[in-house]
Amino acid sequence: MLSDQWRDHYNEKRPHEALQNLTPKDFLTNYGKASFSISKNELNCTNPTVAN
Repeated sequence: MLSDQWRDHYNEKRPHEALQNLTPKDFLTNYGKASFSISKNELNCTNPTVAN
């Protein structure tokens, strides 16, 4: 499906300015999961969460 392709591109291949222009996958590889606290839902742009 197109939405699956878009989500995969956005979450795994597209660089994000907030992640020092790295892809989320590269950011995790470079800095490790222990460097910050973020849930899978917060990383997935299709399922955003709001911090209280």
